[in-house]
Amino acid sequence: MKAGTGLIWAKTNPYKGLLEHMIDTGNTAVVLLESSVAKPVLSVLSAGLSGQISNTIACLVALHDIGKCHPYFQMKADNPELLQPMFENGLLFRNELKPPVFRHEKESECLIKALLAGRMQNRRAVYYFSRIAALHHQPLHSSHTEFVNRNRYRAWDEQQRLLMDTVCDVFKPDWRILDDCGDFDACCTAVWGLMMLADWLASGQEAFQIPEEAGHLLYAEKSLAAAKAAVLAAGLGEGLALPDIGLYGLFPEIPAGRARPVQAVCESLRISWSLAGDYPLMTLVEAPMGEGKTEAALSLAAALMAGWQKTGIYFALPTAATSNCMFDRVSQCLSSHGIEGSRLMHGHAWLVEQAGMSPGASEMAQSWLAPMRRAMISPYGVGTVDQAMMAVLRIRYTILRLLGMTGKVLIIDEVHAYDAYMQQTLYTLMAWAKALRIPVILLSATLPSQKRRQLFEAAGFSWPDEAPDAYPLVTSGFSDGRVEAASVQSTYMRQTAALDCKPWMDSPQTIAEFALAKAASGGCVGVIVNTVREAQDLYAEIEKQNRSEIPVYLFHARYPLHLRQDIENACVSLFGKNGQRPDSAILIATQVVEQSIDLDFDFLISMLCPIDLLLQRMGRMHRHDRARPRGMEQPGVLVLTPRTEADIITQPSGFVYAPWILKKTWQNIRGLAEIRLPEDIRVLVEQTYAAAEDGDSDFVDWAEMTFRDETLQEHARSYSFPRPDQNSFFMFEGDTVFPGDEEYGAVVRGASTRFDDGRTVQMVFVCEEELNQAAALSVSQEKELLRKSASVPRSWLKDESIRRAEGQGRLRGVTLVLSDGNVCEGLKHRLRMDSKLGFIKEDVNGL
Repeated sequence: MKAGTGLIWAKTNPYKGLLEHMIDTGNTAVVLLESSVAKPVLSVLSAGLSGQISNTIACLVALHDIGKCHPYFQMKADNPELLQPMFENGLLFRNELKPPVFRHEKESECLIKALLAGRMQNRRAVYYFSRIAALHHQPLHSSHTEFVNRNRYRAWDEQQRLLMDTVCDVFKPDWRILDDCGDFDACCTAVWGLMMLADWLASGQEAFQIPEEAGHLLYAEKSLAAAKAAVLAAGLGEGLALPDIGLYGLFPEIPAGRARPVQAVCESLRISWSLAGDYPLMTLVEAPMGEGKTEAALSLAAALMAGWQKTGIYFALPTAATSNCMFDRVSQCLSSHGIEGSRLMHGHAWLVEQAGMSPGASEMAQSWLAPMRRAMISPYGVGTVDQAMMAVLRIRYTILRLLGMTGKVLIIDEVHAYDAYMQQTLYTLMAWAKALRIPVILLSATLPSQKRRQLFEAAGFSWPDEAPDAYPLVTSGFSDGRVEAASVQSTYMRQTAALDCKPWMDSPQTIAEFALAKAASGGCVGVIVNTVREAQDLYAEIEKQNRSEIPVYLFHARYPLHLRQDIENACVSLFGKNGQRPDSAILIATQVVEQSIDLDFDFLISMLCPIDLLLQRMGRMHRHDRARPRGMEQPGVLVLTPRTEADIITQPSGFVYAPWILKKTWQNIRGLAEIRLPEDIRVLVEQTYAAAEDGDSDFVDWAEMTFRDETLQEHARSYSFPRPDQNSFFMFEGDTVFPGDEEYGAVVRGASTRFDDGRTVQMVFVCEEELNQAAALSVSQEKELLRKSASVPRSWLKDESIRRAEGQGRLRGVTLVLSDGNVCEGLKHRLRMDSKLGFIKEDVNGL
């Protein structure tokens, strides 16, 4: 036996000795820490540890599988030839080859704990760092069986000791540095993610098929070279950094000296950070729509990458539609500076190509290292905020997301756009971002001051007693907890929009007549309503009245994914900055256009909605410099309201938004002849979101909304990580089971980034053959069906006569519904996919 270890296997297909696998994994950790996209993890560890960090952590990672040096694990070998030498050396016995339930990672924890206990003084450090090994598979149960007859297997003690001594001889750790850990949650969490990624890379890459005849030190040399090749093959090399060359350098199309006011302030801050060598961990940019916040954010991100030694950026947006649009803008910026390979990442952006893994890699490793999910690990990505928030949800293996985030600057757009449930998860993410030294840039046009303060305090910054309330404003939080603010003295976009309110919310006939009359003499009119059904009804009514054949377009979220993308592209090409703008047109849309999509209307019609969202919608009007049609030279907005405040709760909008917010918005705009942008933004938002007082006529509505928000926040807390604590490792206490699961970039059960009230379901029409083969569809079939799916009300499928099946694999969470072409007939109603209207439900009399 080679130092007593040559008989012990780690993998059987293809074969890999345990010692060699542990060396491979430790070397992979070295490469990840020193020359990969995960290199910033070393700076996180350096903030809490000092000394021989790389060698010590690599050794700890290498020992993750020491628990496989155990008879109960080795008995699992499916190749009898692997067991024969163990019989001959008295390690196994032919009359006892049915091992009990055994978790090798739990045994690893026990062995590492014993090893560290003999070399360290801090008991808590021993317990916390050894616990990491127990988490690298996140089992669905924590069963672990002690020896039935320990004396019978006493020879294994020597095997375990020899293996650990050999691994330590390779990496030469200094375990004493763990005694003085200054931040257990940050360091243990970083090592946890590093251990999992290193294990998967070392387990599945062809690069590690190295002959094992050489001594362990010579093998270690070859293994280190293989680890470098494996990291590169997985696309996780360091790559290029976005250069810190300022706004004009990144965007040469901006004329020198012509930066917009908020961009100029951000540039001044960027320069001052560099000169002082003091970079913030959170920066909030509040400015009106159309002020160039995206370009300013990317310039700040480049500076923060340099200052915090990060290797990439993740740009997060509220929806898949907004992330699709932003992806093109960010990719263009990156490619102009020689950076290719940015990833689009949201629940439906999955790809099926593999990651250079061998057939021996686990299915989970293959899935996680496939390109779509690897977007959170690879340097540059654009996608939904959900993909970032999932990093702090109790979902299996999500620690890899947090590891990936540690190497990035995180930009979150439209930070005001999230409900109480998402806000709570966002607060948790901000706290972990500060703990793991992840710089965050937040963008908003309409953030209430209370939420601004909550964001900074949730992350652990000290909010000043007299915080400035100017607008626009750039607020920064630094690692020592201080908060600084820089006001912006002017804005590029200045508008005075004429305002009118009409009680037409429940009258599509009147709305259609007005919109057609407005567009008849030329001009592009945007109509934004609050529900898909209202959009479809209004579209049908305008088409009925449209005798002048004015082009009318419809955009909402109930189209099949492929058609929705086509419509989105068409809207941008028609109403975007460089679009082929029609002389006259009407676009009817839901909330899908109110944020982060660069559309420009001559006149706006909007249903009553919360004031911050109404102001966002107004940002889609007179957005660019261009000649306007006669009668629309000045911006104007018509707000559709109910007849009375009491009618709010009877309207569909009262189910979409809190009635109290709708009432307060209406109260604050009623009687206004105009809204000035940006002057009125802060005032209107603060007035609307100010808490009601006992005795106010609408206090009960406010209390109900507040109670619901608190309930949603508590629900979100139950599914997310606790706040980071420097003095403990949050995974040491309690159950190691994560209740959630994830496939292909979307949560499929358990914890979720968005509150699921059970009202909607993802649905796709299928034929009889596809329904019968729901559990055995090919990848191409799954992809095609996903492209044809859409979210619809769950009540549509209550008809028991509708035949259906639940999707599997990449279609998990999608309901397959039997249809004849584009129609599904039920006893009570008919479901139909209309190429113009999207999915609809109708009775025998039509809509």
